[in-house]
Amino acid sequence: IAMQALQAGKHVFLEKPGGSHKELGEIVAEAKKRGLILTIGYEFVHHPALMEIKRMLRGDKIKSLHFSWLKYGTFNDEIVPHLACHAISIAKGLGFTKFELVDARGYGFIAHTDIVWCDLILEDATDFTIYIDRAAPNTKNRILKLKTVSNKTYIWQDDSLFQVQTGDEKILELDVPKITPVAAEIEDFLLSIGSGGKPFVDGQFGLGVWEVVEKIQKSRPRQ
Repeated sequence: IAMQALQAGKHVFLEKPGGSHKELGEIVAEAKKRGLILTIGYEFVHHPALMEIKRMLRGDKIKSLHFSWLKYGTFNDEIVPHLACHAISIAKGLGFTKFELVDARGYGFIAHTDIVWCDLILEDATDFTIYIDRAAPNTKNRILKLKTVSNKTYIWQDDSLFQVQTGDEKILELDVPKITPVAAEIEDFLLSIGSGGKPFVDGQFGLGVWEVVEKIQKSRPRQ
C-alpha cells in the first residue's frame, strides 16, 4: 500500500517498522526517486519527555542508557522488530548511530520469546541495555534510565520525566510539554511536506533501526 501511494505521487506516513528490511529499503528508494516525503512512525522519538532530555543535556555526554518495558500481550508479533525497536529508535533519536551488540538473551513462556535482554555498546563506549518482558500481567511500565558523564541521572517513566538530585538522591519531577508524541510526529510530517525538508524520522532512520534489529535477531538470543 505504501509503495502504491508513492507511485501515485503521495507523501507517506508509514507505521513502524515499515515492513521487512528489504521491503522498507524498496519503499525508501521509491520515495527518494520521486522526491516524496516518507516518515516512519516511531512515536517515542517525538515524545516531549525525550525532547526535554535532549534540551537538558546541553552538550553533556551520555554514559549509559537502560530501557525496560514490562507489558502484557502482542504475542503474535516478533518481539525485537515490534517492541525492542522502540528502544533502538530512542537511542537513535538521542543521536547514536553505532550499535555494537555484546550479548542477547531470550526466554519464551507464552510465545517463542517473551523476554529479551540485549547488551550493546554505542559511541564513546556508552552502555546500552534493552529489557523487554511482554508476559507481565496487569503491568504496563516503560522506563528509560539515562546517566551522563557529569553524573546526572534522568528517569523517563511512561509520560513523566524525573531528575535524580545529586547528593540526597531525591527525585524531582520535571515539566514536560502536554503534547502527545503522535501529534508531534504528525506535525513534523506535515511541516516536512510544507517546507520540502527532511522529517526527523525518515526512511533512512527506519532502515538504521532495522539494521540493529537484524544484528540482534541474527545473534539468535540464547534461550
